[in-house]
Amino acid sequence: MEYNFDKFWDRSGRDATKWDSPRKPQCQVYTEAESFVPMWIADMDFATPDFVVEAMKERMEHPIFGYFATPKRYFDAIRFWQRERYGVLYEIENENIMYQNSVLGGVASFISVYTLPGEAVLLNSPCYTAFQTTIHNLGRKICASELVMDGDGIYRMNFGEMERMMVENRISVMIFCSPHNPTGRVWERWEIEAVTELCARHGVKLVSDEIWADFIMEKDLCHIPTQTVSETARTITMSLYAPSKVFNVAGLVGAYALIYDRQMMNKIASYAKSTHYNETNILCCYSVIGGYENGSGWVDELVRYIRGNQEYMVNYLAAHFEGVKAYLPEGTYLLWVDISRCGMEYDEAFQKMIAAGVLPNSGKAFMGKNHIRFNAACPRSMCEEAMKRLHGVFRER
Repeated sequence: MEYNFDKFWDRSGRDATKWDSPRKPQCQVYTEAESFVPMWIADMDFATPDFVVEAMKERMEHPIFGYFATPKRYFDAIRFWQRERYGVLYEIENENIMYQNSVLGGVASFISVYTLPGEAVLLNSPCYTAFQTTIHNLGRKICASELVMDGDGIYRMNFGEMERMMVENRISVMIFCSPHNPTGRVWERWEIEAVTELCARHGVKLVSDEIWADFIMEKDLCHIPTQTVSETARTITMSLYAPSKVFNVAGLVGAYALIYDRQMMNKIASYAKSTHYNETNILCCYSVIGGYENGSGWVDELVRYIRGNQEYMVNYLAAHFEGVKAYLPEGTYLLWVDISRCGMEYDEAFQKMIAAGVLPNSGKAFMGKNHIRFNAACPRSMCEEAMKRLHGVFRER
């Protein structure tokens, strides 16, 4: 079946942060341009698929939304998706699945359980902005190990530096992002094994954000869940997933964690209960059911379409603009673009883009000194319009 990802949806005035906030002066991409192409915040400009909406509508036909038990279909749908999409062959029991009111909520719970205020949390940089704010808001410190680009243009972890940081900073928690936001790395098995072995050797617990697992853009790659690489990995890791990225339902907020260590499950569950934070959202449950039961074909076509957008943008940037370097990511629907040689100071170039109505994220917020982050999950016409507008910003070849 073919789906129409070319359709443009007018989201202005529909409570969409991506479209309404750029007109507010406090917004990080505030613009006075007459019109703009928003390619910043990571949600998609594609409609949530009908089978997800229909699953929620079906539940809404019964007009009472009181206290409820999590449906069996919810657990079954997660098991199915983990097996069919990620190749998880061992049994996932209901008690291994914990509803989370957002991936970041799960990260915050994990940090709160396994660290004390003032302690440091290890992560790789560049890194997702909300990891940084979550750590700071909890009164912890960031310990960032910078990814290093190898001779083939692939970002790699610096395991020697990570180990030194673990020892010197008495690290007890690491945040792992797989696939990686913003660089788009899809980690190889040996890399994930190395991370989990390093953490286990130094008594570090691992929280693995795998919200981008469905966006594997290279045909010969696959998402390898962190917990599948070894029994040790399952013991020390809480992994987090959500329907929000892949089915574009971030406004429903819900996510889920996979935890195989009983003590870890008890600690995270006790913390969640103490704050009354983690009560299950019934419509989010049904978005998971609708998406995971019916979504495989749709997701495959979605990924192919977005890959076309990424290829178009990377090729266009290379062909038309001096000193602007973009790499095709292995995963995510993002582009991490280096503008360090564009002939302007970074801030000047970024502000010129904003003035032209092209609104990406500033890489500085991600600990990326010379980069900008584009969101390519939109109709092709939006990508074309953004590239056209950049002719008034960058030097042409």
